[in-house]
Amino acid sequence: MREDFDKEAVQKMLKAMSFTGLDLIGDFKEAISRTSQNGLSQAVWAKRSDILENQFKDDEHMEVLHIPRSSLWQIDPVLNLKTGVLYLFFSEKNLEKVQKDYTKKGLTTHYAYIFLQRSLSKKIIGGSNMELIPLEKSDESTKKRNEKIVKMLGDFSKKCKDIIFISVSYFDNMAIAASVNKYTSEFLLSEKHDVSDMLSISYKGDSTPNMHNKDIADEKTALVTPLVTLKHISKTAD
Repeated sequence: MREDFDKEAVQKMLKAMSFTGLDLIGDFKEAISRTSQNGLSQAVWAKRSDILENQFKDDEHMEVLHIPRSSLWQIDPVLNLKTGVLYLFFSEKNLEKVQKDYTKKGLTTHYAYIFLQRSLSKKIIGGSNMELIPLEKSDESTKKRNEKIVKMLGDFSKKCKDIIFISVSYFDNMAIAASVNKYTSEFLLSEKHDVSDMLSISYKGDSTPNMHNKDIADEKTALVTPLVTLKHISKTAD
């Protein structure tokens, strides 16, 4: 990755990922419920989708994809049509969970891993990457993986050549750290670059505490200085 990723694009993406329940809780209480926060997390991700659309509306090379994963959930990765890089968004906590599930079971049907395997396979075929796909990955599994990719990406499936993971850490429902990551075929971290300085850290919220959710216990307007400063890390997993 060598820090040559699209920094301007990543900064726009982090504007969306910096949006949290603190920014939405007031409107949520007014429009949905003042006594329950059921659905708040989904609403936050839905708002991030709108923010991404707004950030890239004038960029002909960046396409925000809206991919249904269930009747109640969708993912909104961003595809650079010029470079073929697909950006996936995760909280650090959720990304670690996906990795641990794969490490424990040796397999996963999570969409992130499906995209990752597809991109690495295309690199190997193209001769630009010598990493070996595990032998247990049969032709049949490759076929199924490609079918899932086509189902999710549609006409954009042929343009997807590489995967970058945008991971954001949160504390008290505030974005405090972020990184741009790449992984091997075994879901091991191969490259990581700290982009915490790109985070938007200004939040607005209702001033009424809600002890039903510790993450939104303090909804006062705040300007937060990141609690953690990460050093640049660039490493290749064994």
